[in-house]
Amino acid sequence: MEIISLILNFILASGLFGTLIFYKSKRRKEAAEATGVEIENMHNEFGVHRQSVEFLSHQLAEAYGEIDKMQDIINRNREHILELIRQTKLLEINLINEEGKRRQAEIFACRRSSCELREGGSDEKSM
Repeated sequence: MEIISLILNFILASGLFGTLIFYKSKRRKEAAEATGVEIENMHNEFGVHRQSVEFLSHQLAEAYGEIDKMQDIINRNREHILELIRQTKLLEINLINEEGKRRQAEIFACRRSSCELREGGSDEKSM
């Protein structure tokens, strides 16, 4: 009996019995705490990612705004260029017409002051 008492005292005094009885509950508690810490870390990481996404979304919205402004400038410049091209074409047409008139005038030009084809040629003689 003394040996049994000695063994029981040793087991109870060393905490081996308490460790054996409460081991599963302590392990579950530690696992729950670890899971809680992991969840909190994930939540913090999610918050960081959310902030990054919000920042990038804001940057993207600003970039689209700048693109819209640039597109407006491009459209205005395109309209201006088209107007300049139209004016250039009108000037080319006028130049071609004037060149034609000049050549026609050279063909029908009278080099003599008494030429009958010259306008007012007969009037000049009378003056």
